[in-house]
Amino acid sequence: MYIIRQDFQIQSAAYSADFNIPRSLGCHISHVLAYMDKRKYEEPADEADAAAREARFLGGFLWEHLMAQQAIEQETRNPSRFTSHIVRIGELCWCYQCNEVIFGGRRKSRRHLIQEGHVGVFATPDGVMLPEWILKEWKFTTKSLKSCGGDEWIPLGATVPQAENPRYQHMEEGSWRWAWQTKLYCWLLKTRHAQLEACFVSGDYGLTTRDSVTPRFHIEFEQQELDHAWDVVVANALDGWMLLPEAA
Repeated sequence: MYIIRQDFQIQSAAYSADFNIPRSLGCHISHVLAYMDKRKYEEPADEADAAAREARFLGGFLWEHLMAQQAIEQETRNPSRFTSHIVRIGELCWCYQCNEVIFGGRRKSRRHLIQEGHVGVFATPDGVMLPEWILKEWKFTTKSLKSCGGDEWIPLGATVPQAENPRYQHMEEGSWRWAWQTKLYCWLLKTRHAQLEACFVSGDYGLTTRDSVTPRFHIEFEQQELDHAWDVVVANALDGWMLLPEAA
């Protein structure tokens, strides 16, 4: 047996629908958050760092797509087991010129933008819980759970909330892109409530465990913070020249 091992860099964009927005139609929320992240932090210094980052992104895409598909399939097969039902809402688009959210999927929004010569911000939420109309998202990360704390937590088997571990960062600080993406999806869906189910493959890096943990986050926003988040993202999209027609 003769083996040659060769490194290659996974292109995570090939596995995600979030990155295929034609330039002439506008941008995806993920593009704007990446732009904000780049302004806040430096890009990976070399190709090895970039390759590692792409590999981490790939794991997240696979987890989110698998969970979205399997959860919806199970709830469809066994509706009596669930008090809420998850549905795919499809691609959403906010038209910059009309200042309106276009529901109805990719074809409807892109037909509007092309016919009118408008541009928009696209979004692809994982799902919506019915009948409550709650945003549903799945997340996967190699980051520590310490970077994604909340205000209160309910230990497994308990019924009364307790104060979060003081050594944990609040999600809005330690995992700001999760928090912002959730805010923006909620703004588009006109809901103030979200539920995130996450897989932290390395636990909290040994503060309490290195085993994988799968917490559920229940989030309630104030409408004012949702409005502020959307205004900030639109401002950054304009600053990054992401909301201009191709001919401009």
